[in-house]
Amino acid sequence: MTVRPLPVAASAMLLLLLVGCSDDDRDGPPPDAAKPWSDEAPDLVLDVISSPGDQPSFALEPPDLAVEVVAAPGGRLQTVPGPTGAAGAVLFPSVEESTQGRDAVLRVIAPDDSRVLEPGSADFWFGLDLQFPEATSSSDADNGDNLLQRGLFGDTGQLKLQADHGVPSCRVAGESGDVTVKADAALPTGPWFRVRCQRTAGQVTLYVGEVDASGTVEAWRHWTEEGPTGEIDFPDPAPAVSIGGKLNPQGGLVEDAPDQFNGALTHVVYGVR
Repeated sequence: MTVRPLPVAASAMLLLLLVGCSDDDRDGPPPDAAKPWSDEAPDLVLDVISSPGDQPSFALEPPDLAVEVVAAPGGRLQTVPGPTGAAGAVLFPSVEESTQGRDAVLRVIAPDDSRVLEPGSADFWFGLDLQFPEATSSSDADNGDNLLQRGLFGDTGQLKLQADHGVPSCRVAGESGDVTVKADAALPTGPWFRVRCQRTAGQVTLYVGEVDASGTVEAWRHWTEEGPTGEIDFPDPAPAVSIGGKLNPQGGLVEDAPDQFNGALTHVVYGVR
């Protein structure tokens, strides 16, 4: 068989296509890429800076944000070792404690003019590192594992990351609709995992990867669901941003459905693109 060289014009077109598809010429990786967007320059970062055994304390960016513990009688948070062992993580009430009504949730407080966790129509991502020290379960008193949330299910806008029964999932709701994407299996107890939720026009992608001892993820799994979400805005006053459980619009615990997270977490991030 004789192999004929491509005409000059065709060769030039092929070269243009190859060069034009390089990663350097894109605004970012495609939304269904094998790994999530970089965490560089996020709009919100919450890290645990206390040592294991101490009362939890936090570093927050931007500095005009604050965090407080919202707890029922007997509810408490603890500092435990994080993914690398060098930094801490916050441990939320156990299944047994939550079943007894001893819940505790973190609330992020932002100024009235803050746009944190209010992305509008922009592409955005949010997530955290988490660990289940023991198997999680549901009961009438403890019916979920909320990780990061703003807005309730019936609201026009909602951002939510959860791990009910140990299975990570993400819900994004806006003026054009809502999309929920869910992993296909529960996370095992013991290892640390990094979870990220990404919204672009027309789809939401969930990423999950095990965090190694150096604090990095070598391999990611991801799941994508398509559908419009549209503009995400919240009424004034904006609903509370909760970490580790559910809060009502006034910032208090939802006593009949706290969705208490029964595990440890750290390094909460959120950003827009």
